[in-house]
Amino acid sequence: MYDALDFQIGLNGVVLVAGDLTIQDAMHANPRILLSPRIENCLVNDKHIITLRQLANKSERELLLIPNFGKACLREVKQLLAHFGLNLRGDHQYDYR
Repeated sequence: MYDALDFQIGLNGVVLVAGDLTIQDAMHANPRILLSPRIENCLVNDKHIITLRQLANKSERELLLIPNFGKACLREVKQLLAHFGLNLRGDHQYDYR
């Protein structure tokens, strides 16, 4: 049985498991989806969140506790995950539109 993180996508002729895509590869898969450098710094450099699976396993609350990661960053991350059919873990009571 597969979960949403095991959803397979084609990237340059290679089939990958969406959850195992790095955040960088995910942005290259769709150039219209770009994360700001602030988000990349917060996730990759500060918290070592490298893959979509690691990101999807975080809650909104956990992300908002990262220094310099605010509501706008949260919206961008949710858009990136939604493009691949993924969501953040739990904590969906907040709506930052």
